[in-house]
Amino acid sequence: MDFTQRDAPEGAWFERWSAAVHVETKDQRALTVWAAFDRRLYAGADGEPVPTHGLSFALSDESTKRYRPRLELDAARRNALRDAITHGTAPMDRHLARAALEMLDAETLPAPAHGMHAEPTLDPRGLELRYGGSLLSRRPDGSYRLVLGQLRGARGCDLRLRALKPALLLHDARESSPGEEGASLHYTLPSCFVDGTIFLDGQELRVSGFGHYDRLIGPSSGASVSEGPKAPSVVQRAFLHLDDGSSVVVQVLAREGQDTKRARAIVMDVRGRSLAEAHATLAPIGTWRSPRSYQEYPVSFTLRIPGGGLELVLEATMPAQEVHGLLGSVSAWRGRARVKGTRWGRPIEGVGWVEQTSPPAYVDLGGFLSAAHRSVRREIAALVSRAPSEPVLAEILGCVGHEERLEGVEPELIGRSLTGPLLDVLDRGGKGWRSFVTLACIDAVGGDATGFAPWLAIPELIHTGSLLVDDVQDGSTIRRGGPACHLLHGEPTAINAGTAAYFLAELFLSRSALPPERAERVMHLYFDAMRAGHGGQALDIAGLEDLLPAAVASGDTQELVRRVTAINRLKTAVPAGALARMGAIAGGGTEAQVEGLGVYVESIGLAFQIIDDVLNVRGFQGNLKQRGEDIRIGKVTLPVVRALGLLDRDEREHLARTLRDKPDDDAVVEDLIGRIERTGALDACVRDAQNLVETAWTRLSPLVAPSVATARLRAFGWYVLDRSY
Repeated sequence: MDFTQRDAPEGAWFERWSAAVHVETKDQRALTVWAAFDRRLYAGADGEPVPTHGLSFALSDESTKRYRPRLELDAARRNALRDAITHGTAPMDRHLARAALEMLDAETLPAPAHGMHAEPTLDPRGLELRYGGSLLSRRPDGSYRLVLGQLRGARGCDLRLRALKPALLLHDARESSPGEEGASLHYTLPSCFVDGTIFLDGQELRVSGFGHYDRLIGPSSGASVSEGPKAPSVVQRAFLHLDDGSSVVVQVLAREGQDTKRARAIVMDVRGRSLAEAHATLAPIGTWRSPRSYQEYPVSFTLRIPGGGLELVLEATMPAQEVHGLLGSVSAWRGRARVKGTRWGRPIEGVGWVEQTSPPAYVDLGGFLSAAHRSVRREIAALVSRAPSEPVLAEILGCVGHEERLEGVEPELIGRSLTGPLLDVLDRGGKGWRSFVTLACIDAVGGDATGFAPWLAIPELIHTGSLLVDDVQDGSTIRRGGPACHLLHGEPTAINAGTAAYFLAELFLSRSALPPERAERVMHLYFDAMRAGHGGQALDIAGLEDLLPAAVASGDTQELVRRVTAINRLKTAVPAGALARMGAIAGGGTEAQVEGLGVYVESIGLAFQIIDDVLNVRGFQGNLKQRGEDIRIGKVTLPVVRALGLLDRDEREHLARTLRDKPDDDAVVEDLIGRIERTGALDACVRDAQNLVETAWTRLSPLVAPSVATARLRAFGWYVLDRSY
């Protein structure tokens, strides 16, 4: 059977047409283009199916190591998504859903998603898909034409694919149960000669090479975007072009509720003769964790197909080849790979296309931030360990090039008294939000955060260092659910390890290349943040005793509010804002964008501290800190100051006197918490935090384009205000 006669649209609930090509210019510049056109039915308001359309594509350039993805949706798909989010049927964090609706209601989509500039048309008589400015068609001679529009910095491509071998049937529901996406039919042209033109960065590049074409037809039963058959929880697929002229297609599916994976392969020789379906194993070797989605993907594999005599290694030509769904709800890795190995013992090489799709490893922003923290720990581990190697020891002690200075330095001792105490707190987890925000600001201004993964370590090291010192000052006993560092190692070690963290963080700045001017600005901001933080700590140490008596006597707390806000601003908000500005500068943002993001994240930092102080009174989820801990150490925070301004004099004096006594009796602490709560001070603090964030977002919103990064920043502002831990 000639399966290509099924190329035309058939009205199934889901259909996909895709192609991936590997081409070279005359001067052997290697480029890869991938595109997937899809059509999906959605149940409209009247219950009738409404067709919706999407186009995903990407271009990767081996010479520059750039990967440029893009997603285009028609108006019907945008409306379907809006309805799904509104009715809660889209699997999305509620804060992200709110941010998405804000964008969709403004008729915008978060980049890399864009609206199609023209409504799609599909010819039911044959394959001719026109999606905006892009086209996929089958020509009278049996070849395929692929035209793609704007490709982020490129004009696109106009390519011809001509089949060199017959189609391979990958799935037929008449012979087995439904396949991927409930497919009733799935076939591929595994080997196509490709030629044409790629328009890239103002150049017209004549190219030629090889590729494949893939067609999937879903079930004919009506189903909506959100009601269709469950896709496999993990899908891995590889299309290989080997230098002996053979083609290999490998599929690995793991279905929901099943622990085992099923792998199969089809090998087709140079003449187009295929082996029977063969057992295969595709095993990961190395992985890459995305600094955007914090998903982890295998980026190298061993592939064994005993029936075809193949022992191969597949290695990504560059790790960062990730494609996001809308707001990163489902991420995928789709990219080019080098192929090396043996066939029946003889050396063989080639090029391959690998696809991996998996649901996110988290379901909400809390899980997203936990995943971010795992990435943070991975980056930190490159330099901070309990048993540092000699090269790492030289770097963290400033002895690179002068290793003779390390004579007499025992790595185990440094691990025990410097890096180990830091790791005791780092390893307990953390919110990871400062690291996420820093890299999100790179993307928010149109930069590329994938080259800045080492920067994930910087905010967490700064923050953890400050916690170690802060806990000594406050006499805190619990940090991140465990004993404070100074209780485990003593105050001198805690203070030294905490301050050392500030200088360890600086080492990660140089691990991502920046133009000299940007690098200088970033370094200045880093030390600005350090100075501000220490200034805030100085004010905190000095305390509020000089202002408290007058406020208690008069009930006028204005000066107290100013001082407490100054402490919070310098200790928390300014360092967070500096990190945001560093990210925006690294991403090439305008001055207005740099300042807008800095102010917005400063507002989040200040709001974060306000909410933290409120939770200290009301209690943290999971008992991460002792309820009323600030009261027990006699600390005057914003909720206390707000309460002083709302109480009568006798109550003010009682509150101040009890704080001075640093009560340790649970009944006394609970009584004071009740008095503060009844004034409405805690709710007033929450309103202050909300106003800070909303005002700053109103300023920032016109300065940055809608994107996954800006949606996450918007959602994170709400998340901070709603958090309970």
